[in-house]
Amino acid sequence: MAQDPGRRRRVGLLGYGRLGQALAARLLAEGPRQGLELAFVWNRDPRRLQSAVPPALRLSELSALGDRSPDLVVEVAHPQVIHDFGAQILSHADLLVRPWASPFPWGLLFLSPSSRVLFKPPGDPARSPSAPAYYPVLRPC
Repeated sequence: MAQDPGRRRRVGLLGYGRLGQALAARLLAEGPRQGLELAFVWNRDPRRLQSAVPPALRLSELSALGDRSPDLVVEVAHPQVIHDFGAQILSHADLLVRPWASPFPWGLLFLSPSSRVLFKPPGDPARSPSAPAYYPVLRPC
């Protein structure tokens, strides 16, 4: 995705448990200084968002996430969410999936809608030191 250097990257969060709450708070407090903006927060139980997330940032239906124009969606929800909505999310944004939601043993996964390829992060202990920082792996169906 081409990125305008003066534009903030819009980040959407899937899940509002402990990790989602911490990420949302940090993005709201420090995101603008880092060139980031919270685009939305979604949770299976929208009642969890009512007292803590500003109404403008609440996403009630995942089918509407494209309307929020995210650049990156971070999954901190149940793995079934990626199973059910992963392809739709990738049609709008990059996707970061946490390790325990991944069907792969190496952990954190980054999926790109432009390349439709799954990448291993450079900190992967199984990666050879001479390997490129990111290298393609078959994308799950």
